[in-house]
Amino acid sequence: MMRRLLYICILVLSAMSMMAENYASNARAEQVERMMVITYDLSKTANVRLLVSTNMSNDFKEVKKVTGAVGKNVQAGANRQITWNVLEEYDRFVADGVRFKVETYGAGGIGVFSVSSSKKVTFSPGNLQYHPANKLWRFAENQTDYIGASNSNCSSTYNGWLDLFGWSTSATHFGVSTSKDWENGYSGSFVDWGTNRIGTDAPNTWRTLTSNEWEYLLKKRPNASSLRGVAQVNGVNGLILLPDNWTCPSGVSFKSGFHSNSGKYYYAVYQTFTVEQWSKLEIAGAVFLPAAGDRYGSTLRSNVQYGGRYWSATESTSVYAGFLLFHSDEACMVSDYRYPGRSVRLVKDLQ
Repeated sequence: MMRRLLYICILVLSAMSMMAENYASNARAEQVERMMVITYDLSKTANVRLLVSTNMSNDFKEVKKVTGAVGKNVQAGANRQITWNVLEEYDRFVADGVRFKVETYGAGGIGVFSVSSSKKVTFSPGNLQYHPANKLWRFAENQTDYIGASNSNCSSTYNGWLDLFGWSTSATHFGVSTSKDWENGYSGSFVDWGTNRIGTDAPNTWRTLTSNEWEYLLKKRPNASSLRGVAQVNGVNGLILLPDNWTCPSGVSFKSGFHSNSGKYYYAVYQTFTVEQWSKLEIAGAVFLPAAGDRYGSTLRSNVQYGGRYWSATESTSVYAGFLLFHSDEACMVSDYRYPGRSVRLVKDLQ
């Protein structure tokens, strides 16, 4: 069996940004045993990726087998580190003149959304997910990801991931319950999902929008009606939200609004985006909310890909709470029982 080789002669390490403002700086690299460790400073929370070229060429390619301070919504700070497992990506890697780029991307790094006349937020990189057996929280890897049928396994000991939760109170462990006791099972005051450690983020990094904030985002912020629209992205139906200062990237177009009919097939009829097209919209700051349906007790209803239901932090009555409801023909705020399992998309306040 041939020994896997790793030999890298680093001549240049650079940091750059697709935006006018560069958030990554002071980048440097070293080989640590069979890994490459890239250290850099990040002046503002941003999306970050690592690219590499060989033989002093300008043909940079994004590397995938990376961990650490890389991906979406990387927290600002000095001495952020990316570890590249080179030999997971290549059987052998022997190269001179290797150059790296630590690249920030997106609309100002992340999309900025007004949720009141004085408050702006950025959205989490995907819907919230929970692993009951391991008691771990994370965000979906992609904005189009949703778990679907496995939510019917909801329990406090389930050894898998869930993403449909009842309204969060101290009695329901953040809505991980199949109880349909609408009068007693979900009574009490709201406990924000963001109080948990989510992935590597510290508790209280994220929070849930109120009903009024969802309403402002959808209908009251300047130019609101042109900054939302239904679509199918890579075969997944959902609602796209655009940031305040939206500029549509070249090579792709976006149609705001809704279809005149309601049904899972009308998202694609209205507009469809490939993976490549969506990547351009996402880099420009667009947010996608998949139409993940909801769960009643242990039953996943047939409205998956027909509509989306996203919880707010707002208590309507002792048994009702507000949430965002959308179908192919509408998006609005409604109030209903707290016990159904619904999607959660968190936000982070911007200073």
